[in-house]
Order: sequence, then C-alpha cells, then structure tokens
Amino acid sequence: MYKSSTKRQKVILVITKSNWGGAQKYVYDIATGLHARGFDVQVATGGTGEMTHRLQERGVRVLPLLHMKNNMNPIGSFRAFMELVSLFRREQPEVVHINSSKAGLFGTLAGRLANVPHIIFTAHGWPFNEERPLWQKIILRGLMKMAVLASHKTICVSNKTKIDLRAGSMLYPKCVIIHNGIGPISFKSPTAFYEDFRQIRRERIAMVSIGELHPSKGFHIALTYLSQLRDLSWEWFILGEGYYRTQIEILIKKHNLTSRVHLLGHTKDAAQYLESFDLFFLPSRTEALAYVAIEALQSTLPIIASNVGGIPEVLAHDPGSTLIDIRNASSIETLREILSSPIRKITSGRNELRKEFSLELMIEKTIKIYEE
Repeated sequence: MYKSSTKRQKVILVITKSNWGGAQKYVYDIATGLHARGFDVQVATGGTGEMTHRLQERGVRVLPLLHMKNNMNPIGSFRAFMELVSLFRREQPEVVHINSSKAGLFGTLAGRLANVPHIIFTAHGWPFNEERPLWQKIILRGLMKMAVLASHKTICVSNKTKIDLRAGSMLYPKCVIIHNGIGPISFKSPTAFYEDFRQIRRERIAMVSIGELHPSKGFHIALTYLSQLRDLSWEWFILGEGYYRTQIEILIKKHNLTSRVHLLGHTKDAAQYLESFDLFFLPSRTEALAYVAIEALQSTLPIIASNVGGIPEVLAHDPGSTLIDIRNASSIETLREILSSPIRKITSGRNELRKEFSLELMIEKTIKIYEE
C-alpha cells in the first residue's frame, strides 16, 4: 500500500485541455493542494492555456502533451496514447490521476501498460449525457466503462454521475463519490462589478450567471423563458465565453432583450463579484456537479438552479435555493413568481453546506483514495 508519509510521492495529474473550466479548476486545486502538502506533483496536459499559467505561478511543474487534443482522429489518438505510455514509464509516478473523457480512456489504459501502481480516474461528467446521436452515446458509454475498468478507483463528483454510468456490480465497487469543494471566496464590494466593468446599477433585479457559453448551460432556453417576462423589472449578466456566443447574441436580439441581457465575456475569478447582484441563476441542461453552485452557496444570494445532474446534491437543502426543470416551460411561472417578489439575501442556514463542499475535505478524501 502506498503511504504518503514514507517519502515524497510522485503524482501525475492528466487532463486533455489546459483552458479554464470546471475540470481544470479541479486539477488546479488538487495539484496545488498536493504541492502544499509535500507531494511531488506534476500536471500533464495539452496546450498552454490559463490552467497552465496558473499552475506555473504556484510552482507546479506542467508537462506538455503534444498529441493530446480534443478530437478522436485515429492517428493523433494513437500518438496521444503512446505519449502517455512513454511519459509514465519515464517519470515512474506512484499515482496517475486522470481527468476528462479522452484522457480518461487513454490515460487509464496507458497507466496499465506502464505498470503504474495507482490509477485514479475522476469522472467530471459523461460525454454520453451530451446531445449527440444514439449510436455515439452507446459507443461512448462502452468506452467510459472501459476507462473505469482500467482504473484502480474512479472518483465520481456526484452520486448522479455514478448512477448515470449504469456500471453494474462489476464496476460499481471501483466508483467512489467525492464532491467538488472550494476554498473561501474573498468577495469584492457590492459596487465593484459596476465600477470594474463600467456598468450602470439600475433599479432592477440584477441576476448573474457564470459559465461557458455552451448549449449544455441552458442560457438559450432561459432567454426564451425570460422573453415572456419583459413586464417585470430584471436584467441578466452572464460572465463567461464560448463558441455558442453568436447564437445567444442572435436570441437576445430576436427577443428584444439587448437592454436587459449582458454578455461580459470570460471573467477571471468571476465569483468574487457575486455580492454585486441580487440573484444567482444556473439554468444548465446537464451538470455533473457545478462549481458555480458551490460558489453561490458562499454568497448571500438567493439561487435559482436547474434540478439536473448533481446540482440537487448541492442545493436541495439550501434554504435560499429554488430548483426548476429548465426543460419544462412551467418554469416560466416559477421565474415570474420569484421576480415579482422582494428579493432577500440569505444570511443564515448555509454554514453546514459550505463545510460539506470545502476544498480541504475534497483534497483529504482524494489523498485517502491514493493510499488505498
């Protein structure tokens, strides 16, 4: 059994892309947490995005993967697989901790071929839950089961993630649930957002969302619903960027919401601005376990969120949260009721939930998995 107390153990975390998203934040938090605890930790990733720069600023070694790209080109995929095998044989880590779907499949198999003692796979969500043809979903489910089988342990970030795998009695013992966690957020003043972004604070209910502009985040559905509530006094600020921006901009113009819906683009450490708003809105169509839901719990904002994926595991017991079915138009009436009523900040009832989704707890539980 591997014991972290005997010597400086080497851990390599692997993730496909080095941009900044939920999975990258997870890798960053685990890597810097292990680094602070004396582990010899390295992160192998494709590209040189924001995650790479943040890790290097904290003194974590980043290993570039030249062939790890987010596509399934057969030649490129084979090169990516062999690159991981070569890396693991050269570095000889005690633990390989793999993240994201493509890296999950190739990394677990490469770890087996390289005889890595402890292969951990974190499932941040499943590609077969995304909108795609049925035949692709069937193939992807089989490939993800193969990744779980090749791992020694698979961390599911929510109970729903584990259930969605439909793993059966052979694979379920390999799966363990460790919820995402975050450290304390240093919130800026309530006026900071408007000052930093040169926005006008109007006498309206100011809603905020944080997330990638992607169909899975449900912004396009929420826009359609909100277009039917123009008789109410509200505006919506969306902090995030993504390839779906053009489609969202078209919808904003189509529904005549240009004066109410504001796309602010990518915002570093966006959660620090939460206290500048009145209401947090999370309309996702699919989520394994949304970091932004946990961030919103640290604020005093009431929350409206979809009841999909692992979101209810975070918010179901929060006195300030309302869960809706974003795929059902009946949600319009729930939104109307909330936006027609006085908005009150949440000043109590969240402390225990904040402890449950703490960064320290997530890291300590992860280290215990390494030690099994």
